[in-house]
Amino acid sequence: SCISIIGPDESLLCIYKNSKDQNDLELDGIVFCSLDYFPQNKSGRNALPNFGRNEKFANIYNKDNYMAFGYKAPLSYKIIIVIPFVQNPNEASLKSICERVKDVLFDAISDPFYSP
Repeated sequence: SCISIIGPDESLLCIYKNSKDQNDLELDGIVFCSLDYFPQNKSGRNALPNFGRNEKFANIYNKDNYMAFGYKAPLSYKIIIVIPFVQNPNEASLKSICERVKDVLFDAISDPFYSP
């Protein structure tokens, strides 16, 4: 499993992997394939295709043994969580994790003494 933060320019800002297996490259591939599910809308802002207007979180990608969830953060930041495939994932918990990561991210980039 892993969690990643993608910047507004589609660059990978952070990726944390919770696996020591040889599936690291597979997790990287799933994260980058998941970016395809954040298409640009007419205003240039990212919008997930199968969300309602105000939704920020969805299951965006399923592959073999993994499922990926995407979260639209403000300012076009994206948070992607990849977990092993389960029948009924607790989406409320995953969304809560994304919101906490978003809060930490914006606290860090709002700090005038922050250096990446």
